[in-house]
Amino acid sequence: MSFQSRKRVDPHWYTPEDQLDLDEGEVPLRFKVRVLTSTEQADVLGRSGITGNTITFRDCFRIGCVEIDNCTKRNGRPCKNSASFMMMPDTLDYIIEVGAVIFDESFLTEEEKKTLSSE
Repeated sequence: MSFQSRKRVDPHWYTPEDQLDLDEGEVPLRFKVRVLTSTEQADVLGRSGITGNTITFRDCFRIGCVEIDNCTKRNGRPCKNSASFMMMPDTLDYIIEVGAVIFDESFLTEEEKKTLSSE
């Protein structure tokens, strides 16, 4: 049997927790995210051994966030990419939350590893 990845998912939209219960008519901030490739995983983990989880989640966000919806920069123009979003003030909580989601979706859990090894 040939190898088949169990973790790959298509890019999808993620809405941060604090954006889920907005008032009627308000549009939530959303992030289109994808999982990391094995090379990207190695790069992120290589950096995390030196600097800690905040940097890891920031790197996951930078790499795995492919589009941003409903975000406006100070100049009134839409902010559509992770690099621009990371330069904006007051975005670190979102960067960490979304980066953690990308990290979790990119790596197998211990339970998933056990399931794969028993197949």
